[in-house]
Amino acid sequence: MPVSAERVKPTRKITDVVRRAAGPVVVLPEGARSNGKAVLRFIPVLQNLPIKTRVHLVGFRYEFKRFSPSQSAGGAWAHLFWTAFHLYHTMRVTVLSAKDLNLDDLTPTKLPSSKSSKKQENSKTLSTDQVEKLRSLLAAMLRTKTVDLGPEDFVSFNNYWQHVNSGGRQPASQFTDRKAPHEHAQWAKR
Repeated sequence: MPVSAERVKPTRKITDVVRRAAGPVVVLPEGARSNGKAVLRFIPVLQNLPIKTRVHLVGFRYEFKRFSPSQSAGGAWAHLFWTAFHLYHTMRVTVLSAKDLNLDDLTPTKLPSSKSSKKQENSKTLSTDQVEKLRSLLAAMLRTKTVDLGPEDFVSFNNYWQHVNSGGRQPASQFTDRKAPHEHAQWAKR
């Protein structure tokens, strides 16, 4: 099912979800599926995650030649057909355990030393730099690159794809605010 524009914005805070959960919480921070050729920009959900939370970084990648089960464009019926009638699908799962991933090590900046309570220490959340380093780590684990595309781009691309496949002739610029929508896979700047 394609991501709708309403589902792009997060409605619940990750801290509430983690606090209320009885077990592990799985977060898919890209917010949209891709063709597996790059790691999309993360939605701003991890910035509210407390640093003391145990984070396991897990990457999923389908190995495919002609058809990707995570294909991001096209109709649902064609996707269901090709998924159902392939003899098998190969998926590679790469895991970086929480014991090997220290979130404090992801930021080179040192906080000023002061006597702070344990409650204050637990209230620290991930910074934007730490989340970006998690994204870079995920890309390295999957042996791919990061791109400056997010769920909004995914929604606009699918709208354009449906328009073109139904015989529409409007240009891609009508479906996005990007200056160069034809340059769909620009690499993210490091």
